[in-house]
Amino acid sequence: MENDELLECFLNHPPLEVMDNPITMQAIQHAQSEEPALMNKAANPLTAGNYPMKVVDGRPVICYRANPNAPEGDWKIALPTALVERVIVWYHLVLGHCGKTSMYETIRRRFHYPGLKTLVEAFVCEVCQRNKALNRQYGHLPERHATLLPW
Repeated sequence: MENDELLECFLNHPPLEVMDNPITMQAIQHAQSEEPALMNKAANPLTAGNYPMKVVDGRPVICYRANPNAPEGDWKIALPTALVERVIVWYHLVLGHCGKTSMYETIRRRFHYPGLKTLVEAFVCEVCQRNKALNRQYGHLPERHATLLPW
């Protein structure tokens, strides 16, 4: 296989030198530290149970648990507002221009952000819109007549 054929396989993936990875723990920790509302949720005794600090890859990051009494493994990383749009675009490109449902399900497995589903559904990719199949239906198929034994 020639180099051009190999490059063609990765045509829809974002070039790493053009787009940085927004979901590194360093980027998340930095963005969380610059968002006062999220820092207040972690520091406030009333909401600190839902927003505990966890050490992920050697970095303390703010996480989210819907139920503070849930098992210890039931938490997600609290996504800061500054990174939400970049994370949506990055996942859309890395997942190969996937649909909105699978993109939302993939992001929400690891991250929490209030209103994430609405933001993912509002996301519009120009490449996807330009190349979207129209799926026009042309009526019903004719009835199938099994002349011999059907199965």
